[in-house]
Amino acid sequence: MKKILSILIVLLALCSTAIAQPRSANYYVGLNFSDIQAKALVALGNGADGVLSNNVYLKARNAAKTANLSLLKADSSNNTKLNAPTAGGVSLSINDSNQVTVDTNGLNLIPTASRIIPGATSLSLRNNANNADNLICTDAGVCTVRAGATITAGNLTVTNGNINVSAAKDINMSVGLATLALQESTAGTACSGSVTANATTPVVTNTTCATTGSRIFLTKTSTSTVNGSCYISAISNGVSFSITCLATDTGTYNFIIFHEAP
Repeated sequence: MKKILSILIVLLALCSTAIAQPRSANYYVGLNFSDIQAKALVALGNGADGVLSNNVYLKARNAAKTANLSLLKADSSNNTKLNAPTAGGVSLSINDSNQVTVDTNGLNLIPTASRIIPGATSLSLRNNANNADNLICTDAGVCTVRAGATITAGNLTVTNGNINVSAAKDINMSVGLATLALQESTAGTACSGSVTANATTPVVTNTTCATTGSRIFLTKTSTSTVNGSCYISAISNGVSFSITCLATDTGTYNFIIFHEAP
């Protein structure tokens, strides 16, 4: 009979919190419940003053109602720990729609157009020792890779600016049959192309690629009755270059221009 009365008192107390002010632990102690029971009732009734013991999980039933799931606790190091079963995951949701999920596969961003918004200065991916940035991108969009980047498929495309090797290093193409391909958008900016000699008369090739100090190399691609010695006789900075031959050479030449980065 005493147990039945206790159950009725608990039910009445919990129901009363839905229509009255929240109850404190002292309220339940006054109804002859122990201090532990009173705190448990507060957690059930108002959810405001209930306190879990350290390193003890808050639990919930699984969907099949066959076992309890450990959900949340403050561990022995006072870290807040969210937990999921081995086959499950921990999700953050908005309006019951998952946005981020952590499971045994890693961190998953759910929205099809996901974004990571950094702080005002930069976003970095650190090494395991947390003493170096493996990848860091500033808020302005300048990214630095610590030890190298490998492209396994596709191309490296630069739509604006230059590819600069700032240290005394080489550009290596180690794959067999690899070639260095240069393609110019227009003849007026070409750093490679062809030109036809006109003996001792200078031949002007207009291209903005030719600058003061440019290294311009010529390779003959045709024969002529006289093989002259052709050379770069003039460079107009950012405008053109000229070739002149020492004899009546009217053959064609390929040219390629190299110059130091500004």
